[in-house]
Amino acid sequence: MKKTALILSGGGFKCSYEVGALNLIAENWTAITGKSGQMKFDLVAGVSAGVFNGGMVAMDKLSELNEFWNLLAKNGGKEIFESDILDDKGNFNPDPDRLARYLPDTWFFIKAILKSVFGMLAGKGFRKSLLNEVIKKIENKITEIRSLASHEPLRQKIEQYFSKDFFPEDTRFFCGFVSLEDARYHMVEAQSFDTDTDLAEAMLASLSLPVISSPVAEVGFNQEKVKNLMDGGIQNISPIGSVIEYIRSDTESDYELFIINCNNTRMKNYGNEKLNIATITLRALNDFLMSEIFRNDMKTFLLINELAKQAAPEELLIKGKKLRHFSFYYVHPEAEDQEDSFNLSMEVILDRKARGYADAAQVFKAFL
Repeated sequence: MKKTALILSGGGFKCSYEVGALNLIAENWTAITGKSGQMKFDLVAGVSAGVFNGGMVAMDKLSELNEFWNLLAKNGGKEIFESDILDDKGNFNPDPDRLARYLPDTWFFIKAILKSVFGMLAGKGFRKSLLNEVIKKIENKITEIRSLASHEPLRQKIEQYFSKDFFPEDTRFFCGFVSLEDARYHMVEAQSFDTDTDLAEAMLASLSLPVISSPVAEVGFNQEKVKNLMDGGIQNISPIGSVIEYIRSDTESDYELFIINCNNTRMKNYGNEKLNIATITLRALNDFLMSEIFRNDMKTFLLINELAKQAAPEELLIKGKKLRHFSFYYVHPEAEDQEDSFNLSMEVILDRKARGYADAAQVFKAFL
């Protein structure tokens, strides 16, 4: 029996591209797959923001997914994060008044000044001791900063959208995340989480990048508790390998893969643009790590898939399992994206959706 699997890359807000591609596929589902009814995948897996897109599709919430991205384009970052350092458009723009809460309180400074005035005659030793006291107070406050942003608004949206009961029994959705405590990577099916809260926290962890957002404290699944969790992409950037491993165990079915990568094969040239902590972090994690490794994993898949095709009907075994050849569709940007992956402007988000739709139309033009 022919089954379908959807594999989505990460890429920050570039993932609006995936929504455009999914819209095209949904509109032409029967023509592309030969299956009647609305778009429905048997297996869905994603990385980072691709996890959110994939989860919504797995629950048959494509219209709500479009609405989510449209609201994000309209209202900016306040839809998903709160930050004293990043503005609503994702730019590094610290708010001095709000950042002041990380400094010692005003009365502490007043006392320090008074002490310094009356302590002048006490000599250099007193002033040095006072300076050390001020520095220690500031250091203790600054260590409270664990990330550039809080994803509390995103957590609330995940809790609103996602529930184990919302996933159809015949659709398997996988969420990947990694523990910062033991570096173990976990790829967990939605129904395996202990509660809806655990599912929501796992989704949030998969969407959380180091420095940008804080680790998720704990998630429970299959009677196991794991702690301090972040985006699985920092260890296992691509879900392609995990999906193929699962499919190889399903010897009863043939799978057709739908792979959507929102990252272009060419990196953006930042030229002489002034970099700061936000842009450096985002470029390292999204533009370099996530984008490049997903592309490399895709190259590996293409190579192995071609070897399996050439070896047929002979059997090639890996770890005792037959190496299989898969038919697949690969949608990815043809034009270079000139904006970074954290750009939240309405124009950029809507343009990426439109380009995803157009690129998918080229991939599936034989069916349109």
